[in-house]
Amino acid sequence: MALSANSPRQKMINMMYLVLMALLALNVSIDVLGAFWSFERTMSTTTSQIESKNLSLYADISTKARNNPVKYSSTLEKATALRNAADSFFNALQGYKIEMLRMARVISKGSDVIPSQIENIDDLSSTAIAGEFFFPGGDLREGKGAEFTQLMDSFRTLASSMTSDTHLLSMIAVDFSTSPVKRGDVSVEWIKDRFSAYPLAAALAFISQYQSRIRSTQEELLTQMISATTEGALLVPNTLTAMVLPQSTTVMAGSAFRAQVILAAYDDTQSPEVFLSNGQKMPVEDGRGIISIPTSSTGEKKWSGYIRIRTDEGEIKDFPFEGEYDVTAPMAVISPTRMNVLYRGIENPVSISIPGVAADAVSLSGPGVRLLGAGKYIIDPSSVQGRTARYTPSARMSDGTIHTFPAQEFRIKSVPAPVGQIRGQSNLRINKNTLVQNRVEVSYPDFEFDIPLTVTGFTVKIPGRPSYQVVGDRFSSQAANAIIGAATGSEIVIRDIKYSFDKPSKIPSKEPTPIVITLM
Repeated sequence: MALSANSPRQKMINMMYLVLMALLALNVSIDVLGAFWSFERTMSTTTSQIESKNLSLYADISTKARNNPVKYSSTLEKATALRNAADSFFNALQGYKIEMLRMARVISKGSDVIPSQIENIDDLSSTAIAGEFFFPGGDLREGKGAEFTQLMDSFRTLASSMTSDTHLLSMIAVDFSTSPVKRGDVSVEWIKDRFSAYPLAAALAFISQYQSRIRSTQEELLTQMISATTEGALLVPNTLTAMVLPQSTTVMAGSAFRAQVILAAYDDTQSPEVFLSNGQKMPVEDGRGIISIPTSSTGEKKWSGYIRIRTDEGEIKDFPFEGEYDVTAPMAVISPTRMNVLYRGIENPVSISIPGVAADAVSLSGPGVRLLGAGKYIIDPSSVQGRTARYTPSARMSDGTIHTFPAQEFRIKSVPAPVGQIRGQSNLRINKNTLVQNRVEVSYPDFEFDIPLTVTGFTVKIPGRPSYQVVGDRFSSQAANAIIGAATGSEIVIRDIKYSFDKPSKIPSKEPTPIVITLM
């Protein structure tokens, strides 16, 4: 459990700190110095316990990164950067404590071990050592004060960059703040406020408190890293179920049965291995086993196998699966539907087939349906008033019963207006002598049905001249002479094109689009 601001352990430490500060304000007695020293030792012990937990978290991340580098390499990289920064900061603070204890002659110059017991606790009573160490003469640059501040700022920035949790961000900002402290109307540098006029025992306790904050912040961040990375991972593999997703459960003899096998909680950084029950290994694409089983005889077939995956901890897990499919005799069905659109006034051809049912046993009902032959129909939806119509297939089964299938909805559309054209174009540049030799045509370009049309007349409009009415599909001599006499670059428009259908039709006549010609 992380040493958060709300944990019982942290609350106890904070309470001890407040009590000691109150005692210090009253009288720096031997007992108070002893209490501060005891507090420092308690903090160091607590910090060691947190550090042990951190080592376990680092080991967990390292193991996961070794087994699954795709998922955990970036987490290990972040955790390593955090550890390096935290250790550097922590060791620097430990060095501060040792140097100050040497200045107080509590330990010898060559020693770097802080004793658990101090024979003369009064050696920790000096109120000048911390100030002399961090800011001799009040100048942080002459002591370790500037370095301490830089370490605080760097660690606060790094730790804050590794979380988006608002509570933890707030705690980091407070615990490692280097902002000036207001004392009445005076603004005091944080380090001077913290280490001025306090006995060495208190200064050591303060530094130990920062060391504890470093380790507890590490623990919080590492726990979050692991939680964020392992979310949705295979934490409890034996609770997962293998799933079979067949491409089809009905297969024609001579073809292959195909299916995909996946885990319900597939980890896209850890590709599984897929085997059939006979031990044959199947290819895997994007975490899905691609199953291909050759077939020969018809009938119901059963199959099985297992998925093998390695967990983040390196353990091998096998997940069995099974399924079945039907193999039927080969048959071909071709059903052009023209995108489920029917046109008014046109005989729309439709074919219908139902697997396993003879073509002459299939029927279709709906407005405008007419039977052509086995499985073939004509639909003329001219009588439909709305924009859609529903057509229902049915079949006479082998036992004589009639089975009705779900109706299919078709859109009903009108045939578009035809387009006026010369040489297959509605907007063209052409030599005037060549133009008068061509026919005027109308057609339905890009339309699904071939509907032959014959032009019976049209109007020619030439700039600066009256309109010429033409009968038939060729230019009259009067219109041709006018065109030849027109200036190069003139724009001629052929409109009011009249036409007839080459055979009887229910298609409503619509005025064709005009033809625009630029003379060359």
